[in-house]
Amino acid sequence: MSIIERLTSKKEELEERLSNLYHGGSQRRETLEYRIKKIEGLISVYQTVPGSTFNLSEAEKVLNQQVGFAEQKQKVLEILETEEFRKSKNIQKSPSVLCFVGPTGTGKTTFSQILAQVLKKKFFSISLGGLSNTSDLMGTSENSSGTEIGQLTKALIEAKSPDPVILLDEIDKTKPFIHDFLIKILDPEQNQEVLDYYLDVEIDFSQVTFVVTANDQDKIPVYLRSRMTVIELPEYSGEQKKEIANKIIQNFFAQNPTLNSQNFEITSEALEKLISKTKEKGVRQLKIAFDSVFDYCILQWARKAKKGELESKMIINPEQIDQIIPQDFPNIDQEEKKDKPSNN
Repeated sequence: MSIIERLTSKKEELEERLSNLYHGGSQRRETLEYRIKKIEGLISVYQTVPGSTFNLSEAEKVLNQQVGFAEQKQKVLEILETEEFRKSKNIQKSPSVLCFVGPTGTGKTTFSQILAQVLKKKFFSISLGGLSNTSDLMGTSENSSGTEIGQLTKALIEAKSPDPVILLDEIDKTKPFIHDFLIKILDPEQNQEVLDYYLDVEIDFSQVTFVVTANDQDKIPVYLRSRMTVIELPEYSGEQKKEIANKIIQNFFAQNPTLNSQNFEITSEALEKLISKTKEKGVRQLKIAFDSVFDYCILQWARKAKKGELESKMIINPEQIDQIIPQDFPNIDQEEKKDKPSNN
């Protein structure tokens, strides 16, 4: 039975149950109507024919938005190019599940978002860290309290297409009983019929592009990792962090066109001081640090505006960095090592 046949059959079953309801029981009626609506949304999803929109030259331009990682970008492009050719020739092979591995803040999520942009597909992120059961992913049965559709099914409905990019974040922080479910989701021989417990119908995830992230690939069970193409993202160098800092500044003023970028400057010494205060292999703290710098500048400009003065150029020096950020950031990588949950 095809996915549309399964959904249509379930829809007819629910409609019959709805028609047999007495006028009372409004909550039960609302629940049935809600489930029917979601199934109608899914039928529409699977009636959509995904298009092939991958373009190699465009993909290279989009990937180059990410600073560094030339080798990793090339690997991603090769995978995409190969799979696009396979599709065009109808060559049968299981699609690659990309697993980006690297320290916090090295751009694993950004890489995943850029991948969706390259493929011109909707992007959804689901955090796996701390999941206590699979109901968040695939719903709860109607007899349970707090019933709701699963996040994976919800992503398909919101995408209005059967082939979004879905990021499964922090797979290395999941509990062992989640692993068996993830095998089913990531294995193309099994993921055409995955039960959503809320809708009580098997959903087809075979067209989804799944991307996985982890800080430590050794925390991923071998039987899961063997189904993935692991791409390691190393820590950023000092020069790469400076390049990213310039992008942060450019993006801030691009997103705030009422502010004049000519009125802001950070000296090279101040930038080095700022970077030295962040204790990480990635750039998450760097972005937070720049938020504090921008807030400081905005406060100075606001005070001038109150006095009727024009905005003057803010030149941030090392002394001001110490004033804005008096304490160094905690060493995020060491903290994560201490806080890593056991999979036992």
